[in-house]
Amino acid sequence: MKGLLLKDLTVLMKQTRIFLILMAGFCCIPRNLFFPCFVVLYTGMLVISSMSFDEGSKWSLMAAMMPYSPTALVMEKYVLGLLLVGIAGAWGLLAQSIFAGQDILVTAFGIGAAVCVTLLLLSIQVPLMHRFGVEKARLIIILGCGALGAGSALLGNLVDNLDIIADAPWMRYVAFLLPAATVVCLGISVWVSVRLYRRKIKKGLL
Repeated sequence: MKGLLLKDLTVLMKQTRIFLILMAGFCCIPRNLFFPCFVVLYTGMLVISSMSFDEGSKWSLMAAMMPYSPTALVMEKYVLGLLLVGIAGAWGLLAQSIFAGQDILVTAFGIGAAVCVTLLLLSIQVPLMHRFGVEKARLIIILGCGALGAGSALLGNLVDNLDIIADAPWMRYVAFLLPAATVVCLGISVWVSVRLYRRKIKKGLL
């Protein structure tokens, strides 16, 4: 799986290197969680770009000749998403807490919510890509990008009120339920994606 991750990271960094560097710099703007949350959401969606590159280059034909199981090929995309989102979230937390002087608890709340939303979107989109392919799932991706933009805008508008929201009594339940729901959805998504991928292999669609 390490080789698969290296392949995807190399391709993605060549395509998005300049944009990610700019976004990493914008994350240091004081008291502004919009850019850190947007970077988290954007890096999660890079998994979809990776799957698009694979389909366009007929990567599945080459992968079939390599010693990787269908489960490993599917799981790699989820690991890639977790890795990218984790790095983006950690950088956003570091940039806002140290360089921008934002309260670390408030920052962790905002970025943590963005991480969960991103992974939930990913858990929905990856099975759809395996089921319908890149082109047929294009509408779903567009809707996901719309949700991405709306979620980023909402998080940006709530920056001034995050201190109040983070201290609200009901937030302790959200702090546990949202990550738990994310883990459950990811588990279901992996199971569905593996079954869809195996079905495509049996039908000779890869």
